[in-house]
Amino acid sequence: MALQFQIHIYKSDDNHEYVKTESISESWTNDMRIDDLKDLIEANTGNLVEDQRIFWSGVDLPDETKLNPDWDMSHTFALDVLVDKKGIEASVVSKLDNTVWIVTGRGTQFSWYPVAKDTRQEIRLNSKSLIPRIPHITKDIHFLLCIEDGEVSGKWKGKSYTVRGHGNDFTLELEQAGNKEIKVFIEYMKHQEGVGTLSASTTQEREELIANEESKVYFQALMNERERLIQHLAAGATIVSVPIAMVSLCCIM
Repeated sequence: MALQFQIHIYKSDDNHEYVKTESISESWTNDMRIDDLKDLIEANTGNLVEDQRIFWSGVDLPDETKLNPDWDMSHTFALDVLVDKKGIEASVVSKLDNTVWIVTGRGTQFSWYPVAKDTRQEIRLNSKSLIPRIPHITKDIHFLLCIEDGEVSGKWKGKSYTVRGHGNDFTLELEQAGNKEIKVFIEYMKHQEGVGTLSASTTQEREELIANEESKVYFQALMNERERLIQHLAAGATIVSVPIAMVSLCCIM
């Protein structure tokens, strides 16, 4: 017997918040993977595979995840699908004298990118918000600016920054201050609505980004816990049997 479950689909609205647009039911069969499920969602809803991210209990499920359909059918099983158009990445411009690292995401799920001196590159910056909080996830993005490579030590430490309301539609500029401090700026297009179409205008804005009050440390060990949770899920664990500590880990960072 195939596992029946609910799929809740969310898209961003004009206020840059993710709202539920529809819910559908699907069946999970033997040897089915997340990428197979994305194909079904595209066929049934028209949302392209490449625009989908599928979450369970706040965990972003990789395409190769395979679930065990032999679960207790008495429990409700639901997945959240975030639909976000691909191709939008923030431009990162470094005018620094040395390499730095940008770490983006949240404590249990993050990515890091080296940014060499005097370079320009495109980086997909992520939110630190959690899927269970939909529809209150805005298009705020969060990143750490680290001056040391944390891959060897297993921890990334740096100043914490938040860009609110722009998604990835902006340019991030890193500049060397006279005291060797790093100044961070964002540039973005601001749309001014007028009374009529002809009076509407667009201007380019530039502002300094101030670091959040507390620096942050992200640990590779927490990423490893997330991977163990995914493996636990793929092994056929029901929602109610997943250790509470592991679920909490996905919801507090």
